[in-house]
Amino acid sequence: MYTEAIDILFSAKQEGIDIVLNGDQLQLKLPKNKKVDKKLLDNIKNHKQLIIEFFKNHQGTHIHKINKADRVSLGRLPLSFGQERLWFIDQLEGSLLYHMSGVLRLHGPLDIGALVVAFRGIVNRHEVLRTVYRQQDGEPYQLIREKDQWQLCFVDGLPYQNDPAGLQHFTDELIHQPFDLSEDSMLRAHLITPLGQDEHLLVLVMHHIASDGWSEAVFVRELVSLYDAAIHNQEASPLPPLPIQYADYAIWQRQYLQGELLDKKVAYWKEKLSGVSPLQLPTDYPRPAVQSTKGAVSHFTIDKELKEKLQQLSQQQGTTLFMTLLAAFKVLLYRYSGQQDICVGTPTANRTVEEIEDLI
Repeated sequence: MYTEAIDILFSAKQEGIDIVLNGDQLQLKLPKNKKVDKKLLDNIKNHKQLIIEFFKNHQGTHIHKINKADRVSLGRLPLSFGQERLWFIDQLEGSLLYHMSGVLRLHGPLDIGALVVAFRGIVNRHEVLRTVYRQQDGEPYQLIREKDQWQLCFVDGLPYQNDPAGLQHFTDELIHQPFDLSEDSMLRAHLITPLGQDEHLLVLVMHHIASDGWSEAVFVRELVSLYDAAIHNQEASPLPPLPIQYADYAIWQRQYLQGELLDKKVAYWKEKLSGVSPLQLPTDYPRPAVQSTKGAVSHFTIDKELKEKLQQLSQQQGTTLFMTLLAAFKVLLYRYSGQQDICVGTPTANRTVEEIEDLI
């Protein structure tokens, strides 16, 4: 129900806009010395009531504030439920599909020393990027490594200056190099330099066990801030200290989500998913006996006039644009399959607790 509100809050966070609820009023804190996207401000205004409802429901479910955990008494640190799922998949069949990559072509003068300082500052700041995942008696646990051990990898770019195909092939190899979750840093960065006059390529790969889509915006924002501080010889960090680390969240989640509460949530989804069968579409090829990862992404554009009509329909029906489009998509699937009970999976940021908003 609140997917559109979460999307707007995520976009605002990327732009450095803080949105808080004070009583029944939304308050915006705009970034200094930065032009704010007017379309985003209009979007916030048009969805004001939805955002207020989201905050009120969010506050109602935020039962416990997350504090730093007493790690000494725990001994081994548990994984969050999401991390444990990814760890299990990695043990079962590998986890290349859960590599989150980014390739940045950098133009202009580059202060490599400042870049190293910025990267190391992020890894020192976010424990999850220097965490490895070990196991004992089949049970996984987190092991957080010491600060200042992470290294930026350098690759000679001269062989690739006139070989774009070779550069692409090498970049693909870096992205698809498997992570050893028990030994490797969950962030890999290779700087391929020089590729020309003041031209470089930065290849970043993070494992999903330590990062998500929301984290990408956090990472880029902090990298820019730390790099800027380093080139200006600013010794103090420009970033405020984090109230907790992801390991603290994992401990809180394990302690909070258990017993009767966990049983109720599991029972809810068992009921919702009861009797669901795979989608049977009239495809030109039969469904393979063994699931593969072959697939594609289809991009299309909705024109402005249709979008405005869809938004008007959504407002009339008391739904978000996301809900309206999802309903239309399900009707399409029904027409092709004849099935009336159709499950569609969608990603969600799941950042419903304030303390984890700025975490990677």
